Amino acid sequence: MWSPGSISPAASKYDILLSFVQLTEENSRFVTSGLVIFLAFQSLRTWLRILLDYSSGKIWLDKDESQRAAWNRFPEKTVLILVLLMIASQLFPMNRDTERTEMTPGALVAYLVFSGGLIALLWGILATSERSILEYGIRFREFASQVRDGCDGFFLAFLPTGILMIATAAIRTTENQNPLLTLLSGADNIGTILGIFFSAVVFAPLYEELAFRVILQGWLTTFLNPTAAISIVAVIFAAVHGLTDGIALLPLAGLLGYVFYRRHSYVAVLVIHGLFNATMLALALLSKQ
Repeated sequence: MWSPGSISPAASKYDILLSFVQLTEENSRFVTSGLVIFLAFQSLRTWLRILLDYSSGKIWLDKDESQRAAWNRFPEKTVLILVLLMIASQLFPMNRDTERTEMTPGALVAYLVFSGGLIALLWGILATSERSILEYGIRFREFASQVRDGCDGFFLAFLPTGILMIATAAIRTTENQNPLLTLLSGADNIGTILGIFFSAVVFAPLYEELAFRVILQGWLTTFLNPTAAISIVAVIFAAVHGLTDGIALLPLAGLLGYVFYRRHSYVAVLVIHGLFNATMLALALLSKQ
């Protein structure tokens, strides 16, 4: 068992890091259980608070009434077509017989570069529409409030999503799990692990919330009622993540849509998505110890 006294004053930084890793390995089950219990408790507590507020006539999340993009300008139609094509390519791959591409550190770097370029391209095209970024949900006033809304949304999503993940565990195997989780299970250096976390916690939310909530849901709500728009986008979002993960992700997808509709906040949904992905990766990293 590691203890502070087991490291001599002359120990190198590498020895200290190695000792910390050994400590993590020895206590990973305890840490994992503690993290899950804490998050489940916070989720239940948030649900109870919001339900009690609702019973007294207070609805969670006041609706932001600021002007929203009409999605009728050429740049907006352009990014919408691009997003629809990318979603279609994920839902209906041209060659269904092609084996699933293995995620490698090199492929991860390529993915980060591609994702960063794609996000910049979509926002760059939208910038030419000459609309205020506020109409797309990008606002920095009341920033702390947006983050708080995102934290509430994350806690609300954790319990139902976790329950569905447990219920669908039988159909989740190493063959059909997320490629990033496969790479994480075999990662043996801090650079790869940081790259995986950066990809899942930063780049994936930035792109997916832009594509699904800002663009797709924003467009659908211009001619459908909010419930229909949120539901359609939630089902598509779940579908592109595959059957095994998609079923469990439906509560998360629904909450992301609801929060974006009510608060019209890109920041809030980024916080929800980023916290959720960070939690799943942390649990996966701890479970491999």
